[in-house]
Parts: sequence; structure tokens; C-alpha cells
Amino acid sequence: MSMTVLQDTFEANRLRLQSELDAGKTQAERNRLGQFATPTALALDILTYASTLIPEDEPVRFLDPAVGTGSFFSAFRQVFPAGRIDSALGFEVDTHYGEPATHIWRDTGFTIRLADFTASEPSVPFNLVICNPPYVRHHHLQNGDKLRLQAKAACASGMKISGLAGLYCHFVGLSHSWMAEGGIAGWLIPSEFMDVNYGKAIKRYLLEKVTLLKIHRFDPDDVQFADALVSSSVSQNPSLIRSVWEVLNRITPEQLLGESRVYGGGLHKLEPNELANVDASQIAELIPDFKMDLGVEQLGLF
Repeated sequence: MSMTVLQDTFEANRLRLQSELDAGKTQAERNRLGQFATPTALALDILTYASTLIPEDEPVRFLDPAVGTGSFFSAFRQVFPAGRIDSALGFEVDTHYGEPATHIWRDTGFTIRLADFTASEPSVPFNLVICNPPYVRHHHLQNGDKLRLQAKAACASGMKISGLAGLYCHFVGLSHSWMAEGGIAGWLIPSEFMDVNYGKAIKRYLLEKVTLLKIHRFDPDDVQFADALVSSSVSQNPSLIRSVWEVLNRITPEQLLGESRVYGGGLHKLEPNELANVDASQIAELIPDFKMDLGVEQLGLF
């Protein structure tokens, strides 16, 4: 049996497993934990591009800090010849996905640690880090975890990450100490860091600490994750819009989480960027008939 057929079989089995495991969790659980599997075609595109950046005679040491069921490793095996693969390591904190993934990849040389990457210490340096980190918003992180993550990211990369940053920002910072000199990293992350205040640390890191090779920003209409939908409930309900804006006028400085602009010594004018920093749950508490669905909880109100 040819290698291509074997790889296709592995990926078909992985996709079937992914579907079964996703069905075993509610959408609310997956949204809260930021678990959105990387589509096969997108993983292949990313690994194919990465292969053009590593010299052909250089052995590849692969790391995925948030494996899931192994979409990136599956693409990695299809793109890089077996003779070039020196080692492969992945982390998965959720045993619901990690244990079955360990089983399907058991004979491929891929080591999956059922552990929290953010709490692990670097081992050998890796020259290829590819990751779709969990999209966990800051309000789902405990204060103790935030402080731990901020301290570790600062030590690993020099990044001073805001308390408003999502978990994916910490993954980027922490991975720095796992990388070999001249190594390549590819991150599949939300583009919001380019537009918000807490993204300054990420942008400074990309511009000053490493060599930024490419940013690919998808058209908003080109949806990559069909199961991570943004809610349209607010924009399609005129009466709810009026209720929301009435409540926004009552939001306190504390609820703006320290990111608001102050005009004339008071909060007399609020810009959309500031309003977007308010947790949807806080607004939901102020509107009795507001039903916060998964998209609003995951991505914020606006």
C-alpha cells in the first residue's frame, strides 16, 4: 500500500474521530474551552507554506502545543517526507480528545503528552511550531491562572500580556522558549489582536522579537470554522437593540475593565472599541429578556 493511501486513511480516520468526539460535547462546552478543530485543507495550506521556509536538508522537529486530534500532524506527515522527520511532540490538556488521539497516532512516532502546555517546561528546541491555540477569552480564565500565564509569558518571550488578552496570546508567548534558533512558527489565531489595545504586546513581539515573515488575514466572508459562528441575534432584533443601547448608557467604569477612554473627566462618550471590551455576561445581567447565545458568549457582544 502506498504512503499516500496510508496518509489518506489516517486523515479519514482522524476526521471521523473528530466528529464523534465533538458530538460528545455541547457547543457551550467547546466554546468555553475554545475548541475549534483546524479544517484539513487549511492545515495542509499552512504546512505546505512552512515547508518552503525550512532548508530541504534540515531535519524537522515538530511541535504542536494544542493537538486536539492532530490535524496539523496529519498535514505534517503528508507534506514532509518521513526521512526528514526527526521528532514530533504535541500537547493536549483535554483527555476527551487527547486519549483517542494518542491511540490513532500511536505507531507514527508522534508523542502526545496529556498535559497543559502552559504548565510544561521546555525540552529540546523545535524548529517547526504549528498551532491552533484554544480561543478562550480572558473572562473564562481564573485570576490565578492569568497571573501565572502573564509571568511565564514574560519570562519566555519578554511579552507583557494584558489581563484582557485571551489564552491564545499566552500560547504565542510561551512557545518562544521551546523554539530553536532560526525555527519557524505558524499560528492560526483570531485577527482581533491587530485591532485592540491588548494586542499591542503581540504586535511588538512579532515586530521586534522575531522575524515576521507573513500575516494572512482571511476575508470575514471566507469562514474557516463553520462551528464557530458569530451571533446575529442582536442585529436582527430591533427591540433588543434599543434595550442594549439603553443598558450601555448605564455601564460603569469598572465594567469597562480599565480600557475606556475618558472625556472631560467622565465617561461621557464611549467608542465601539471600548464597548466591545464589556463582557456579554455583564450586559445580559442588565437586560432581563436578553438571551446570551454561544456566539455572543464566545466572541463578545460586538
